[in-house]
Amino acid sequence: MKFPHTVTIFNKIEKQGKTYYRPTVIRGCLNRTNFSYPKSTVGVNNGSTTALYIPLSADAGGKCYIAPDKYRKLDDQDRNDFYTFCPIDDYYIVGIYEADEPYFIRTEDIKALANIHKITAAELLDFGSKSLWHWEVKGE
Repeated sequence: MKFPHTVTIFNKIEKQGKTYYRPTVIRGCLNRTNFSYPKSTVGVNNGSTTALYIPLSADAGGKCYIAPDKYRKLDDQDRNDFYTFCPIDDYYIVGIYEADEPYFIRTEDIKALANIHKITAAELLDFGSKSLWHWEVKGE
């Protein structure tokens, strides 16, 4: 599968008693948004739901998926090689997020984005032809 969207996943990390997010850019995804009306606000409370399809062959810049509980146990250096989908803590945007400090993005900077989606569920669909295997990530 080859899809047109590039997304940035933001994984939550705790560092020195503060919450930060680490971005991972993934190319070759498909994001679908279901708009709810009336839309009351923007950002994470806009009433819309999303479905993000990420083929296992998508380009994550050399990073590999790891389960959320294992991701939390990694040190900062090891997190450079991995990303995860944690419905409790993580977000994503369609597009590339560029920051001055690319590894430690503050919570207020993430939540201020107009097109941010909170990850609510993630399911690995690894059956049938390997060329069709993918992640389905739900968001709001």
